[in-house]
Amino acid sequence: MHVELQCLCDIDKFPVILQDHLVKIEDWTALMDTSGSAVDAVTILLIGTILLNTLTIIVHRIKKKRTILSSENINGEKNVQK
Repeated sequence: MHVELQCLCDIDKFPVILQDHLVKIEDWTALMDTSGSAVDAVTILLIGTILLNTLTIIVHRIKKKRTILSSENINGEKNVQK
């Protein structure tokens, strides 16, 4: 999970680093040409991040619910863990 998060953060930085480079070399036409694509790329990555986090939360809740249901006895009593 940590590696995936690190890769996603590195990918998110790329458009910002590119735009920073274009500003430093004062290539204003290239900056105007790539600004729309940078916004699109960041938007896609943000949506992907939100979807993956939502999926992770759903899977975690399903597993937690199954664990609770499987801890019941035959008599219908719940196991109490100390």
